[in-house]
Amino acid sequence: MKVVIPLVGPWKDKGEAAMLISMVKEIRNKIPGVDITASLFTYSPQDVNRYGMYGIKVVPGPFYLQFIEPNLQFLKFRAFKKVAKLFIFIFSVIKNMLWALIHRYTKLDVKFLSIWHRETIIEYRDADCVVFCGGQNITDNPIHFTNLLLIIFGKILGKYSMIYANSFLGSFNTIYGQIFVKTVLNKVDLITTREETSKRILEHLGVTCPIFVTADAAFTLSAISIKDAMKLIKHDAVVTGNEIMIGITVISPAYTSKKSNAEKDEILKKYLDIMAESIDYLIEKFRAQIIFFPQVSIPIFKDDIPVSMDVFDKIKNKSNVRVLTNEYTPEEMKGMYGCMDFLIGTRFHSCILSLSMNVPVIAIEYEGHKARGIMALLGLEDYVCDIDTLTTSELTHKIDEIWINKENIKKTLEKNIPIMQEKSKDNVRLLLEYLAKYKHKHA
Repeated sequence: MKVVIPLVGPWKDKGEAAMLISMVKEIRNKIPGVDITASLFTYSPQDVNRYGMYGIKVVPGPFYLQFIEPNLQFLKFRAFKKVAKLFIFIFSVIKNMLWALIHRYTKLDVKFLSIWHRETIIEYRDADCVVFCGGQNITDNPIHFTNLLLIIFGKILGKYSMIYANSFLGSFNTIYGQIFVKTVLNKVDLITTREETSKRILEHLGVTCPIFVTADAAFTLSAISIKDAMKLIKHDAVVTGNEIMIGITVISPAYTSKKSNAEKDEILKKYLDIMAESIDYLIEKFRAQIIFFPQVSIPIFKDDIPVSMDVFDKIKNKSNVRVLTNEYTPEEMKGMYGCMDFLIGTRFHSCILSLSMNVPVIAIEYEGHKARGIMALLGLEDYVCDIDTLTTSELTHKIDEIWINKENIKKTLEKNIPIMQEKSKDNVRLLLEYLAKYKHKHA
């Protein structure tokens, strides 16, 4: 059996990497010998090498065009480059869709139509199913338009398609965009969501394919041992391990919401100030050691390290703060989160990895409802803050609450995390169940 997984994020986004690694592990547990290829929306030799360590073949997406950039250097004006890239993208979409149509109905392989993306197109052609990786990247936002095209491309080829443990924001730019998203999603054979709100959004939108609430793929990620994780922390953060240790993850200015740039800048400035003030509160009250984790380190676009340093610069008690800058595997990150007394996490998957190690979490929600939805499934919705309305007093109050209740929270997690892990495994069970129905129907 061959599976193609599109919409995969780069290795440097440890949340995306954790989802993919966990998905692949669970699929292989149920389907020994399965051939898995990941199709990335970005593409680099590091992605090929790092994911290759897990036996995952990596190819660029069928509409990936970054390799065109060097050939456009002769265009002196940015506007000309944008227009040229748009025309090349449209041409790429038309030729790939045309190739898929011809192959679907005639079995012919028109090779000149598969130039630029030959290897990727062959992977899709030979796949038994296309399983779209979890996230929240299926909307009518122009930056997510390619993701909808990937679903269409797979369905033109007649492939069984599943959206695996996704979140759906439910906000649309236009009524036409809403209709387009609904039409595309109704062509999908199965959708699983990682919280209840997304299921309700899809049903309200009018999506009629089978929809189930499961859990995020990363809940089943393996972790290195606490002993090995402490060695990493002691080496890189220069702590003894006997202190109270609080983990922190922050977001980069690339955070997206339906706000103007000026509003975003104001929210982010306030957010950085609140984080710094709250960290000083932690240090002064608990004499805690604060450790910033680089959950995402994609240069320019999304890099947590410069933002962590921005917060660090605002902190008064700098001697108690460490900003980790080394690169870690998702399993190492999860193990290190497991060494924390609790986490204040803005990065969504830093919260999931910590929670699945039975570490209490204060989640700062910055986009959509995914953090609140998953914390609610664990009975911990009281420990979620909204970045848009966040204040220092709210966050320090949550800190006091989580410290007082940390043992009860750990007991809640010990009870509920195994349930979430089983729900996460349900994604593969449902994949196989509905794939069997699809094959029977199209036999």
